Amino acid sequence: LHFAYAHHVRMLSGGAQRLAAAAPSRTPTKGEMRAVVGNEWTLQVDTHESSHLDFLPPGEPGADRREFLEDEALGTLDWFLTGSNWRSAMFKGSYYFSGKGFQKVAMVCLLVEKFFGAEHSKTQKCAGLLVHGFQCLYNRMAAGDCAGAPQGSYYDEDWGGIPSREGFHDHGCFGSADFGNACYNDHHYHFGYFVVSAAILAKLAPEYAEDDAFVGYVHDLIRDTANPGSNDPFFPRFRSFDWFDLHSWSRGVVPSGEGKDQESTSEEVNLLYGLYLWGRVRNDTRMEQLGSTMLALCSTTIKEFFLMENSNPHYPADFVKNHVTGIFFQNKLHYTTWFGTRKEFIHGIQMMPLTPALRLSRRAEFCQQEWDDVISTLPLESFDTWTSVLLTGSLALIDPDEAYDRLSSMDP
Repeated sequence: LHFAYAHHVRMLSGGAQRLAAAAPSRTPTKGEMRAVVGNEWTLQVDTHESSHLDFLPPGEPGADRREFLEDEALGTLDWFLTGSNWRSAMFKGSYYFSGKGFQKVAMVCLLVEKFFGAEHSKTQKCAGLLVHGFQCLYNRMAAGDCAGAPQGSYYDEDWGGIPSREGFHDHGCFGSADFGNACYNDHHYHFGYFVVSAAILAKLAPEYAEDDAFVGYVHDLIRDTANPGSNDPFFPRFRSFDWFDLHSWSRGVVPSGEGKDQESTSEEVNLLYGLYLWGRVRNDTRMEQLGSTMLALCSTTIKEFFLMENSNPHYPADFVKNHVTGIFFQNKLHYTTWFGTRKEFIHGIQMMPLTPALRLSRRAEFCQQEWDDVISTLPLESFDTWTSVLLTGSLALIDPDEAYDRLSSMDP
């Protein structure tokens, strides 16, 4: 006899298990569990959507918007290519913010490729920025100008991973340097940005899909966070992903009385999307299938527990009206973030980065409810960078024309 969460029960298939008549068991943060009879569980999840994702969302912009987007993509790239602007865009000191910078540059490269083609000189110049950036991470001595890049990582024999050097000696595991990367906090957030960026680079410059040093570095990021290998003596299997709860936890080796926690579901999705894309560009079917399967499972869990529609049965109605849980601990839910209490933060951190994979968990009905009940009541000032996050991650999924008009009127 074992107990199953609600999303387990919906995924149970086959005749090897059945629900028992025992009373449900209440959990601290995931509602009631049901008793299941059987020695094995067979769970079935639909991977159709997650296995048909692309680098950019489907559809084409109208002619008027296409011209605007072409100009914006080229203008942004030209800015990157002026002086050391590329460096300030990609290198932010920490792995977390540098990762964001890498993926922003990579997305601009994708747009340039879309509008002008993979062989266009502008596309290849953009890809060259990613090449230089990655070399600063795995071969700094040969890369040249790497000012501002993360301090680097090292192999940790105790825990079997590649934590950042930043913060380990300065503040210890209770410091805030790079959000605790030195002690394995948030590795799946931080490294996901680099894995997605690496897949984009391999798409634009296919020779890097076979470059040993580059591929080895990306594989180490994957081995650190979501290692599928059972015989790897250097990294544990699936450090972040919980194969019972079917989502990741972001807390590293620092204990907490409230248990493990996760704050940003969208950044977890980004890593798994990266696994899928990386497998795809390297013709690695097993990696591609792993990414799409984990994406499907994770998105199912997020919709069940983290992003709450009005009908959510697991939490009190007064809490459900928030629509997002905030920091999701094993023993409590806290409608806040680690970096502030503004609702813009609490909701926006569930929307970034914006990729096609985000729509697996952020369904239109949820986005409409969240917009109507929470986001539309916020100031959404044109000079607040969080406004662009909220518009692209929420309103754009339900009313893209309105979102486009609002974004166009924002102060740069």
